[in-house]
Amino acid sequence: MTRGQKKFLYGLFYVIVLGLIIWAFIPSPIVPVPVCSGPSCGTNQPLSLQVSGVPQMFKSEGTHRVVALGQVTNPNPDFGASVFSYDFLIFDRDGKTIASVPGSEIIYPSETNYILGIYDAGKTDLSSIAERPGFEIKSANFRPAAEFLKPEFSPVSGYETKIASDGIRVSGKVKNLSSFPIGEAKVIGILGDKYGDPLFAAQTTVSGITGLGEADFEIYFPAEKAILDRLDMGKTSVFFYAI
Repeated sequence: MTRGQKKFLYGLFYVIVLGLIIWAFIPSPIVPVPVCSGPSCGTNQPLSLQVSGVPQMFKSEGTHRVVALGQVTNPNPDFGASVFSYDFLIFDRDGKTIASVPGSEIIYPSETNYILGIYDAGKTDLSSIAERPGFEIKSANFRPAAEFLKPEFSPVSGYETKIASDGIRVSGKVKNLSSFPIGEAKVIGILGDKYGDPLFAAQTTVSGITGLGEADFEIYFPAEKAILDRLDMGKTSVFFYAI
């Protein structure tokens, strides 16, 4: 090997060594951590309450009232809503909103509730009102599931549907299966035809149910021909909710 070739190789070696030293002291680029949000990424944020199914409407010529029935589902096992607000919307047959029936309720984690709204139609011709109401959830105050103590209810020996001179009545006894007292509970009854389709809905409340205690309830429905002609007294449904 000639003297010139040796100089070239030594020079190349020193350049490589110098390059490695410089590279070792250059800071590595910071790779950003991917940002992800939403339930699919595991963030513990509540999902919105959902309107379940199609809202129903029942008209009473005798009381000149409209009863709207909706259903709300809380899809969150880790959150309840200490209060949520909603509106039932009453339309005419042209789709124009003629009334709003607001309300507020509580809903527990992973719970599905029926909600009732009552509209006093006054002198409005009931035939001019559309057959379906609107139902909107306006807001919800979510709280962690640990803050909710959900009571459990059960009817005692079923319940009875009977036709009286002043209306249809659904009566029975509800038992508080929880060991703690319930200040107030809502009882919703839905009359059905032979196919189980809803004919009318109504509600009442019972107060002061002690832990593991029982309370009587009675729900009143108008005894109108349109209901009586299709009523199957074995198709009544009753639901209990803590208020």
